[in-house]
Amino acid sequence: MDLDNNKDLFTSNTYHGYEVNDNYYKSKSNMKEIFKTLMHCRDNIDRPLASRYVLDLDNNHSFDIKQLVRKVKEYFKNDYGFIYSFEYAERKGLHLEIMMITDQSKYSPETVYNMLKKICFNLKGINIIRIEYNCKLTNEVMERDVVSLGYLPIKDKYLETGNKSGHNLKDPIHFKACVRRASYLAKVASLDKYNYKEQVQYRKKFRALIG
Repeated sequence: MDLDNNKDLFTSNTYHGYEVNDNYYKSKSNMKEIFKTLMHCRDNIDRPLASRYVLDLDNNHSFDIKQLVRKVKEYFKNDYGFIYSFEYAERKGLHLEIMMITDQSKYSPETVYNMLKKICFNLKGINIIRIEYNCKLTNEVMERDVVSLGYLPIKDKYLETGNKSGHNLKDPIHFKACVRRASYLAKVASLDKYNYKEQVQYRKKFRALIG
């Protein structure tokens, strides 16, 4: 891909007057879908909260995104936004970047995270890790398998414009911060031209859904 001559890509730090991540080549068309989804959720969900996750996948591309999308629809039914972007990084391998917008009047952030883990655990192609824990009943060290779904809490400067759990899209300051954070999912390549999409074999590498 010729990054410099691709008309769909941009590296500037603004989009429609909002600050966006300027550390990457970003897709204009994907950024448009992100922006539309955030605005829809802001205007149509009672208490919209946007949270970020990353799902580690097997590098053999056995994961079926259609199954995850179908399960998300079954669990959340309506009043949600689901934005995803497949990436491949040298150290991390194949993974799925996710922004989930849900209604806080229906689901707490903890409930959303647990529901996503439950959904993903039974899907093929997900990276499963084994962890140790102390059993309170027997005081023994036990092992269990867990899905490698990372929850990315708000930190650093974003804490000034939201709470740790996510961005309240009804608040203009929080919404502005969320646009910048969500712009990460529009990235295609680093400024030194490492292409995060080149080794992704899925036909649809990005999508923004509204429930």
